[in-house]
Amino acid sequence: MTEIFTDRMIASVLQEAASAPRIDYDVARALAKAYPEASGLALVFAIASAASGLEDMAGDPKAAGLYRLAAMVAADLFAFEARGQAMPNGAALLKLWLSELP
Repeated sequence: MTEIFTDRMIASVLQEAASAPRIDYDVARALAKAYPEASGLALVFAIASAASGLEDMAGDPKAAGLYRLAAMVAADLFAFEARGQAMPNGAALLKLWLSELP
């Protein structure tokens, strides 16, 4: 994965977070939809990096929500691993989130 690709993912998270009334799986769904081929870990990295950027630059309270979201996505990845499944990509996570989460 290139640095430019990762930067675009982080920018996408920041854009979604800025317009979201609250930070929840909708932000992760939007990222997975935009980057279906990205690994689940890349999604976690982008979300956590965006949180760090908000925290560093503005002390934005949405940073805490993004950190929580990164932890929730990481937990979903661990569930895949615990079931012996391969690391999911954005498309697989999006399918999970659309079928199992409100």
